[in-house]
Amino acid sequence: MRAQLRTYHSIPVLQAHQDANAYKQLQDAPRLKSILKGATEDTEQPDTIEKIMAAPVPRTNPVNLIFVLSQYAPKISELHFFPPRDFFDLVMKSALSSKSRANAFLWLVWWYLESDFSKKAALDNPFGPGQESNGSDPHGEAGDVPLKVPAFEYLNEEQAAAENIDTAEEQFFGEQKRKERI
Repeated sequence: MRAQLRTYHSIPVLQAHQDANAYKQLQDAPRLKSILKGATEDTEQPDTIEKIMAAPVPRTNPVNLIFVLSQYAPKISELHFFPPRDFFDLVMKSALSSKSRANAFLWLVWWYLESDFSKKAALDNPFGPGQESNGSDPHGEAGDVPLKVPAFEYLNEEQAAAENIDTAEEQFFGEQKRKERI
């Protein structure tokens, strides 16, 4: 029963409108991580950025890529973000629009899973063209590959507060579940 109480939906509004007796598919964070890691156990997966880049397409699966990107976050931040932005801003910075954070994340995923790491690929990325870094290219080319993620849209406090608003019904549901879990 406790495990069932700890289950949740990453988008609460979707859980709020489910049948209360319906099977809950998502678990708490440790179980989610275990489930995701389990998805990559049956085949050998590259475990570094360099190994991913050296592998033929399809290089790895998205789940493994996310773990590797997170593990190498400082390097990814240096390669693909202008300071003071970094990889974890994709999930932590509400002052950046959700859409621009999603585009940057998807740009990175496409770059490492599908591209040939060329200037053309960086500019033709389906999630927006990469930005010029005016620095050296880690791939050994002339430094002209636009490796920075597409520009972020910055929000003021008012815009950030208005971007993801829970309805009264969603707030009631969340509070009800919080009390139930206690």
